[in-house]
Amino acid sequence: MEKDAIKAFKKANRELQFERNGGGQFVSMDRPWKNKKKYDRKRDRRIDSDGLSFFSPLMCFQPIS
Repeated sequence: MEKDAIKAFKKANRELQFERNGGGQFVSMDRPWKNKKKYDRKRDRRIDSDGLSFFSPLMCFQPIS
């Protein structure tokens, strides 16, 4: 009996979460936090799009006088 109540509660919770997050996104509740001090190649190599906004290829090819 108690297992059925838990299953019904979980199912209702999933359906509410499904409606809240736009119909297709489930949010993980047990995801661990990422340690900022730990080496993370993907995060460290991410390109900063704001820093590249002022870069121009014409700056690289200046005529030599």
